[in-house]
Order: sequence, then C-alpha cells, then structure tokens
Amino acid sequence: MAADNTQKPDLIEEYRNADFGDLQNTTVLDDAYRNRIALEFELIRSDRIEPFMNAVRDPNRHVRAFAISALGILGDFESEGMMAELLADPDIDSMAGGAAVQALGWLKRGLKAVQSARATLRTACPHLLDIAERQINGPIDHAAMVREA
Repeated sequence: MAADNTQKPDLIEEYRNADFGDLQNTTVLDDAYRNRIALEFELIRSDRIEPFMNAVRDPNRHVRAFAISALGILGDFESEGMMAELLADPDIDSMAGGAAVQALGWLKRGLKAVQSARATLRTACPHLLDIAERQINGPIDHAAMVREA
C-alpha cells in the first residue's frame, strides 16, 4: 500500500494571511469578513488543539486572539493557566485580552483571573468581564453551543 503523501493545509497560516481589511472602515459583511469566518469555522471543526497553542504568541494579533478564543471554544482546560497569565500581562493587547476573558468564560474557569482583570481594567472592556463572570458562574455551557453552531 502506498503512503499518503498529501498534507493537510496549514489553516493557521491561511488565517494569518487572510485579509483583515482596514480596521477603521471594515464593512462587517464584506467578502473578506465572510471568508475569515468560514476559515474560523473550518479551524474550529478541525478539533485540533496544537495549532492554536502554537498560535497564542503569534505576531499577528488577529491570529493570536482567534487562537485564544478557539482554545476556549474547544474546551481546552489545560490552557486556563496560560489565559490567566495573559490577563496578568500588563502589555497584552486589547484584542488578545478580550479573547482570553471570553475563553475563560467558555471554559467556565478562571474566575479569579477575570476578577483580577476587572480590578485593573487594562485587559478588556467591562462588559466582556461581566459576560465571562456570568458564564463561569452560570449553568449553561456556551462553548458547547458555539461548537454545535
């Protein structure tokens, strides 16, 4: 039997090279946005944690933020400590910080890190912190709902 030499595409690399548009004037439903969302769905459906763990420190802030969010959606409980560390980093950008807060909410873990972020207000908008805290304390598994969607 011949070996399968076909390689799976590097979806993170494809995402890194996506058109993120002009951050000031991006039309929400333009083709670039729709293409990115389709790629995000494909990445999540791959159900692979390793590419996201490798992308958490990516130089591209969009890739970084999406990787962090994806870990929460996929229920990677082992990433909880890393997300808490990210939230404690005073130099974290708002996109990655917001993603870390959201991911902790999806994991239903990291309440102390979310509350600490609230105290410093340097990492995320207060409404994201409110949502994450409610998700952590509430009975609904929002990440499961996202995975099913």
